[in-house]
Amino acid sequence: MSIQKLSGENRASATALLKMVYLDMLQKNVHEWDDENAIEGIVAEDIEAGHAYGYFEHDAIVGYIAFDTRARAGSECVEWGCPYGEHLAVCRACVNPIRRQHSYAERLLAFAERSAREQGCSSVRVKAHISNKNARYILEECDYSFRGTVSHRLGLFCCYEKPLTAPEPPSPKGLAPSP
Repeated sequence: MSIQKLSGENRASATALLKMVYLDMLQKNVHEWDDENAIEGIVAEDIEAGHAYGYFEHDAIVGYIAFDTRARAGSECVEWGCPYGEHLAVCRACVNPIRRQHSYAERLLAFAERSAREQGCSSVRVKAHISNKNARYILEECDYSFRGTVSHRLGLFCCYEKPLTAPEPPSPKGLAPSP
């Protein structure tokens, strides 16, 4: 089992996984993602941007995570615990429904945290639809703090953050930081 950056050759299997998870979420009345037809384009964009990673088990993708450090629209109204420095935003994360009891989601989050540290980020931020109780439970079990909610075209999302460092606020322009 390993987590690897995805390439174009993984696109079809990653898309199939996300479609399977999408249908599973719909059965549970969780409307966190756009429609099924948009998934292929989203996966292609994640892979092309270098933001997509797969959790592999015996050459099969059983988990998917995409993240980057770009600011997410709508999050500026949230009172984040680490307001300074770069932040890693998890855009999408999912695990094959059959494999959910194997701690793969926790491993994907730990991978995102390691990546964030390597990039010098001060925290990892994740949004989960208010109806996605499984995701919210996992985030809280992995020590992510609830920071507030944001309204999005797909409904209300809960915002979570895990601080990785305690950065100091930036010094005013022209002034050197105090020793």
